[in-house]
Amino acid sequence: MALEGILSGVGVEILKKLSSQASAYLGRRCGVKDDLDKLRSNVKSIQAVLRVAEQLQGNDHSLTDWLEKLGDVFYDVEDVLDEISTEALRREVMTRGKNAKQVRIFFSNSNQLAFSYRMACQVKKINERLDVISQEKEKFHFNNPVGIQNVLSYPKGMQRNSQSSLRVDQKIFGRVDDMNNLKKKLLAEDDKVKANVSFIAIVGMGGIGKTTLAKSLYNDKQVSDCFETRIWIWVSHQFDTKTILGKIIESATVKKPKVDELEPLNTKLQEVIGGKKYLLVMDDVWNENENEWENLKSSLMHGARGSKVLITKRDSKAISRIETIPLKDLTEDSSWLLFKEMAFEESDLESTNQNLIKLGKEISKKCGGIPLVIRHIGRLLNGKTSVEYWEFIKENDLLNVTREENNNDGHVISTLKLSYNHLSPNLKQCFAYSSLFPKEYRITPTELIGQWIAQGFIESSNEGKSVEDIGKEYLNELCWRFFFEITSTSREFSFEDNELCCMHDVMRDLAREVAGKKLYVRGDPNNEYVVSEQTRHISFEYVIVSWKDVLSKLHQAKGLRTFLSLAESPITNGVLDRLVSNFPRLRVLQIFDVSKSIKKLRHLRYLKFTRMDAGKSLPNCITELQTLDLTDCFSPVYLPRDIKNLVNLRYLLSYSKYIDAVEIMEKLTSLQTIRYVLLDCKKFDKVKKFSKMNCSIESSLQIIGLEQLRFFTSRVKLVNLKNKRVPHVKLEFKNDNTYDGDDDETILEGFEPHRDVKCLDIEGYCGVGLPNWVSTLHLLTEVFIKNCDRLQHLNQLSHLQALKMLHLWGLKCVMMSISEWIVTLTSLEVMDIRNCWKLKSLPKEMQQLKCLRKLRIYGCPELKERCKEGGQDWPNISHIPELYLHF
Repeated sequence: MALEGILSGVGVEILKKLSSQASAYLGRRCGVKDDLDKLRSNVKSIQAVLRVAEQLQGNDHSLTDWLEKLGDVFYDVEDVLDEISTEALRREVMTRGKNAKQVRIFFSNSNQLAFSYRMACQVKKINERLDVISQEKEKFHFNNPVGIQNVLSYPKGMQRNSQSSLRVDQKIFGRVDDMNNLKKKLLAEDDKVKANVSFIAIVGMGGIGKTTLAKSLYNDKQVSDCFETRIWIWVSHQFDTKTILGKIIESATVKKPKVDELEPLNTKLQEVIGGKKYLLVMDDVWNENENEWENLKSSLMHGARGSKVLITKRDSKAISRIETIPLKDLTEDSSWLLFKEMAFEESDLESTNQNLIKLGKEISKKCGGIPLVIRHIGRLLNGKTSVEYWEFIKENDLLNVTREENNNDGHVISTLKLSYNHLSPNLKQCFAYSSLFPKEYRITPTELIGQWIAQGFIESSNEGKSVEDIGKEYLNELCWRFFFEITSTSREFSFEDNELCCMHDVMRDLAREVAGKKLYVRGDPNNEYVVSEQTRHISFEYVIVSWKDVLSKLHQAKGLRTFLSLAESPITNGVLDRLVSNFPRLRVLQIFDVSKSIKKLRHLRYLKFTRMDAGKSLPNCITELQTLDLTDCFSPVYLPRDIKNLVNLRYLLSYSKYIDAVEIMEKLTSLQTIRYVLLDCKKFDKVKKFSKMNCSIESSLQIIGLEQLRFFTSRVKLVNLKNKRVPHVKLEFKNDNTYDGDDDETILEGFEPHRDVKCLDIEGYCGVGLPNWVSTLHLLTEVFIKNCDRLQHLNQLSHLQALKMLHLWGLKCVMMSISEWIVTLTSLEVMDIRNCWKLKSLPKEMQQLKCLRKLRIYGCPELKERCKEGGQDWPNISHIPELYLHF
């Protein structure tokens, strides 16, 4: 069971539910008011000493056993209280739109008495168990150890709010020599390199900064300009040639290879790197099999002369004959500089108590020169002005860490655990939950927060904040404290990306340690995982072959709340029905397919699946459902006819064109976020309604059929998109080569998006110039203009200094050249020009675009002679590292 501070969070949630109006109301109706009052009193008395107990457990097995028993009861209490609140909600929903007969049957005396009796029995049994546990606590004599309650109080609020950026820049300290040495090796002149491909390994313990240094080199402009192709993969423990080749191909092409055998993978790899000067970073390599390593090396030797493979690894085993660069601990001076950056705000440094400066220097010495440890301890102390607090950390916690651990890895984990111990109970639960995910796993912030909400980890606010905003604050705080990192993924020739949460491998190890082996379980393909009655959460990262073995293994876990099948494991209706019947307390379910049996999951709050067979639809009685995630479901999705009964649904995550987003937003008043909205101007009333709705759009808004408004341009005044904060907006006309009117310009002017839009697509537009509002979208990073046959002027783009990518496809009237205004696009990194038949030249100003790293020209015959090596326009593009020219 997870005992590292997590039960405190569960206790807080229980007390909150016991104080709710629903519990009070049903307590009276079910005749269990006195029992619920006693339950509240019992939980309060235990909660008062719980944090001390969690701090003291150490190697005291009797105390650990007591906490485990308490955990079992606490989770049972939550389940009972959830059942009471779910029943209250179900009664409310059942009375809506039903005829009198149905309501009378539902509220019959027998129904109510049966439920009341069952709840009364369960609450009484729980109180009896809590009485025993409460008596047992006396033998532990929970006094207040030095400072635990007084000095180490939890922060009263989050350091970061929901609007703070999730990304935290990690400056590098004390690595100038290492950086310059590695950079010199990566940039070594080709004629001085013995082999086509050179291998270099950065070696050092976990948390020493290997990945941070490799990322800095990978993103260095001078390094980037030196290679035609750059590839980054994460390796970890699973080291086999086929898997790694697949990762390399996927990273380079942003597409999973369709083959999985070694020979075709090698063939595909040669298409990707053959004859090209490439940089490959293989992060976090654990392999100790020299033969496997030699096989991989032979597959990588087909790059052009000067190609480099940069490896990060904890030790130098199995990489003989490869040059290694060991990373040493930071010096005391560098450690202090990094600690100072983490612990103090630069603007307040001059006015900072000099005693804190002195203590900070002493504390930074105790961090062992390990950057990850320094970052965590620095963030732990950031904003704390009590000298007593700093003294306590230095003289007690850090002292205990250095005394207890004799090896480097143990020192790192113990010190990071100190940082974890000072999180609030809610943040501890959120962090421990991540132990369900394998290393390298990426999850969107929306999905992660949705699962936290489903588990009840997010404490509600009295300040009018939504639970989503509080969840964002939690994630911001954990990122700021370096428990999570934010990365992104994007498709080829695109900056349309998603922020994804991931974790440093050492932090993942810490999550597994604090979560324990009983409460949170990860399955393994060898069927060696252990499940007990105390197991509440389980995940499977591999394709489940034998569901029979899984269900048999899980038989004891009657209180299971989470089932995550992270790989696409096909499942029959019969197996799914058994899964649902065996685990009625599930709150989070991620599965390959769904069946109507999920209606039995009365507590289900988060549902994600990847397939829905034709003719199936979701049941409408999952009233507790908060998140419906259909992101990976590409088959038609049929939502229930009475979707209004999903009264708690807050997130609808889907890219399906079969979902009527406007109808759903009308019916679901709790809906906060929808991932994708498709509007068709054939149904203009829905376009108008959408303009007045408040639900936020997480990903993209696509409006099609704009040509329907050509003879009704007055309608455009009824649309207002400027108040819709959407990352990606696509405005689409049906392409019509015969249309030569001016209405399109009026229409497009009326569909001005919010000024914070990041990506803009315009397709089929028949205007001569772009609308004026384009020049005001200063945050645009990507513009896609496609099949706009009459478009001649692109000058409005000259104001977009944040623009990183420009696609120009099928612009038949763009003649002569792209104008000199392009020099103002100082951030432009990628330019993609296709089928612009009349484009005759590229301007010399392109030479000044220092960030431009990729240019693709396809189907532009007038440029063939000018853009080839030695042609008139060759000097304008020869500086671009990646050129794809197909005329």
